[in-house]
Amino acid sequence: MTEACKAMVNYMFELGYRKILIKSVIENISSNIVIEKIDFSFLKKRKFI
Repeated sequence: MTEACKAMVNYMFELGYRKILIKSVIENISSNIVIEKIDFSFLKKRKFI
């Protein structure tokens, strides 16, 4: 999954995107690990109700 996400992000930048926003649920540990592995950082963490 990490390699696919990296490829998608690279492709989006090639298309001219300058900013990419990723949202995930705090409890979804696997998704959060992938987000960190593709060198994204968390701007804020909040719980959705």
